[in-house]
Amino acid sequence: MTAGSNNSTLADWGELRFLDWLRRFLKDPPLPPGFALLVGVGDDAAQLRLAPVARDLVVTTDASIEGVHFRRQWIGPRDLGWKSLAVNLSDLAAMAARPIAAFLSLGVPPESQISDLKAFFLGLRDAGRRFGCPLVGGDLVRAPQWTIAVTALGAPEIPGRAIRRSEARPGQALFVTGATGESAAGLAALERGDRAPQFIARHRRPTPRLPEAAALVSVCPDLAMIDVSDGVRSDAGQIARASGVAVEIDVDALPISDALRRQARRAGVDPLDWALDGGEDYELLFTTLMGEATIRAAFDSLEIATPIHRIGRTVAGRGARLVDGAGRPVRRADATFRHF
Repeated sequence: MTAGSNNSTLADWGELRFLDWLRRFLKDPPLPPGFALLVGVGDDAAQLRLAPVARDLVVTTDASIEGVHFRRQWIGPRDLGWKSLAVNLSDLAAMAARPIAAFLSLGVPPESQISDLKAFFLGLRDAGRRFGCPLVGGDLVRAPQWTIAVTALGAPEIPGRAIRRSEARPGQALFVTGATGESAAGLAALERGDRAPQFIARHRRPTPRLPEAAALVSVCPDLAMIDVSDGVRSDAGQIARASGVAVEIDVDALPISDALRRQARRAGVDPLDWALDGGEDYELLFTTLMGEATIRAAFDSLEIATPIHRIGRTVAGRGARLVDGAGRPVRRADATFRHF
């Protein structure tokens, strides 16, 4: 295949030609106000000038491996680029940090199509522009399958105050933004070959809750928070372990839409399994003493329409446990996906 063909591969182009294209594509990305990119793509390392208020830097990294985290027949390269950045930005949201910049290490087979690689970087740029986090550096290597590792930098919305999952205390309410289980429904639809565009979109293009996190940290002095990547039950358990408290999840209070119930019936699944253990929703799960009305007012002031739902509470004890609306224990098998 010639290097000028529309079906050119990375092997046809060669690393240097593709990197030349990438340098032009990523040339001079804007950083958030108060930050400056002194050296970007094209040198041995990037150089950033951080704002004087950013004495604390929040750093997160996340890897996605083809065949483990995604299958390319179920997600196009542009959506894959978006999701690769968005999941890292969700980690920044969980600590109430605003994005600054991102770095990418990408491993791909030499037969990878140039058109797919370009679409992947378009998706990264889409997400970077949407959420204010440009890609400013990284690495490209040969690998047997697509291997994506993104590192994102952020700064606390309130200088000196990065929110942690270890700050929960007995007596707080447990809240979640948006709705959970919808990404799992989308994945199940892809596995079955079903048409479920609403849920497939939630799986392919998650939305990191960065504005919601900024609103929460502004009104909740006692905030503990995590993003829902592994599932509500598992991630509530992480808050519980880090904080040394017990978290009670009211299964009757979990927000399950009629559309999700219908999709679950078609798939022969209990929708509560998706809502509790589905994962990859990237909503915010948090505890606070502040009331729902106060939080809603903060959201409204920033024109944030994302709903919030009170789904439990923290009490003395250890671990996460399920209860019904009357506080009685509920036993359900844990369907959380685990790598090991």
